[in-house]
Amino acid sequence: MSIVPQRLQFFTIQSRNLVRARQFYVELLGFPAVDEKPGEFFQISIAGVPVCIDLNRELAFQPNQIGITVADLEETVKILEGKQLAVSRGRNAGETWASIKDPDGHEIIFIAA
Repeated sequence: MSIVPQRLQFFTIQSRNLVRARQFYVELLGFPAVDEKPGEFFQISIAGVPVCIDLNRELAFQPNQIGITVADLEETVKILEGKQLAVSRGRNAGETWASIKDPDGHEIIFIAA
């Protein structure tokens, strides 16, 4: 027997500062907030996938990565740079990508479609 998933409910990344994380994901990047419990967590939607950002002040964590396929990588890079974000670029295994880091060091990787 194997597990048969129906849908992804959410996945979670940790943050030391929810206000700063919310400003980054919701206000700066424009991902819609779909749920929130102030002082505990907020949830955003990235291409229909729910991402929960949990508060963890005592975190000795390792950064996570979020991979997002975009229709136009060059336009995405222009938008990110226009928001004064440091953008890294790369290419591997036939994939072209650009990435930024959130205030907690989590990497958001934008991949060319």
